[in-house]
Amino acid sequence: MRQGQASRTAVRVASTLLTLNEVPAWSGKLPAGLAAETEAILLKAGLPGVGPAFIADCKSPRTVANFSRYERWVPGMFEGFGRRKCFMEAAFEGAMADGIDQVVIIGAGFDTLALRQAPAHRHVTFVEIDHPATQAAKRRGLQGVDLPANLVFLAADLGVTSLAEELERLELSGQYDRSKASFAILEGLLMYLSARDVRHVFQKLSVSAATGSRAAFSHLVSLNQHYVTQGIVRLMGEPWRSACRPDALSSYLPGPWQVTETAPLVTPRDLEGYAIAARNAA
Repeated sequence: MRQGQASRTAVRVASTLLTLNEVPAWSGKLPAGLAAETEAILLKAGLPGVGPAFIADCKSPRTVANFSRYERWVPGMFEGFGRRKCFMEAAFEGAMADGIDQVVIIGAGFDTLALRQAPAHRHVTFVEIDHPATQAAKRRGLQGVDLPANLVFLAADLGVTSLAEELERLELSGQYDRSKASFAILEGLLMYLSARDVRHVFQKLSVSAATGSRAAFSHLVSLNQHYVTQGIVRLMGEPWRSACRPDALSSYLPGPWQVTETAPLVTPRDLEGYAIAARNAA
């Protein structure tokens, strides 16, 4: 991420979802309201080059065709964004069904899950944690929106301060309770961290997540393929740093986290995998 600028990856993911929503095969598959709310945020976020013409281009047949070709070249780089949104939404619904009433979205970007779900789950506290520059852009995109009282925005550079420290700060303000189980979402984040930093994030999450907590996350499958795409993200200033096969996730996460569910890969060359881990007793 460039200093003082919103994450280019976060913008790319959000805009790609607008394109995916125009694909006939994906009609009605994305979570309800996701595309409309994402478009509204992007239009008001004040991002360089992101305006009505940009949005129209994202939704154009030409862009849909180009991205569909890209999907054949790098499986998961286009439709995978939609699959992981659906996976995270289903994981959230499972957490709600099990009575978890704290949701923490780490590296939220322009994700809309909390915005869409908080009004329907007034007893649940939703916390979005993101880099200050990216979160500031999102907050601009939400100007004029009546935000639910149970949605908390926390701007934090987790490269400078730790996740445990930030959640402790929320606890002191009465907006989080580490003695209660929570549901964390780490979507499109771990690949930008080294394997050591991935373990560090989950270790810090353990400090602030009671037994019975769970985390839904996406992960890069391999650093030994898709070299052109890796070069593109490196030029964007947000290189990929770690990957793990779905069958090796137990070595990717530290104890007391245990993987309880993984989504099957669509092809052996899929870019990302998605999984859920539970925090067991230490």
